Amino acid sequence: MWKYKSKFIQVGRSWTDDNGRKFPANWNSMTRSQKERAGLIWVTIKPPPVFDERFYYTATSPRPLDDKPFVDEKNNPLMDVDGKPLIEEGLKKKAIAEVKKKANELLAETDWMVIRSQEKGTAIDAAVQTYRDGVRTAADTIEKAINAAADMDAFKALYKAPTDKGEIVGNAPIDNWPEMV
Repeated sequence: MWKYKSKFIQVGRSWTDDNGRKFPANWNSMTRSQKERAGLIWVTIKPPPVFDERFYYTATSPRPLDDKPFVDEKNNPLMDVDGKPLIEEGLKKKAIAEVKKKANELLAETDWMVIRSQEKGTAIDAAVQTYRDGVRTAADTIEKAINAAADMDAFKALYKAPTDKGEIVGNAPIDNWPEMV
């Protein structure tokens, strides 16, 4: 990218140097030596580092795994209007809430059978009952794995699907739910 002193010069836009000389919007058609004589220098802009926003605020700033209080510059907890500490929810708490939500969504698909069973005494199909039990077991297993994640690498591993020779061969532990048969 071309730069004039401390200003980056946008291609397709006119600009004026410190001496009042105006350069038209097509200034980029000038040769490199003409640009340099006009005071432009070429600056290579390094793209920002890539990072996964699910786990990091920036490439070097991870989100907290566990809940933590918001603090001021003196490390004093910040309070809400009711005098309660403001808390930043950790990734674990958010992930567990998502697991519970997913389990409820999966169970909701067959809740009508449970209600019918309670109201009318109609038996629930064995495959449906096995599926519902599997959903609850999966939710417990996933929640335990989330709580057991001791650090960011262990937590991120929950989101990685197993592979064999580059091919995905199963679900990520965080998304290992039974299928309805």
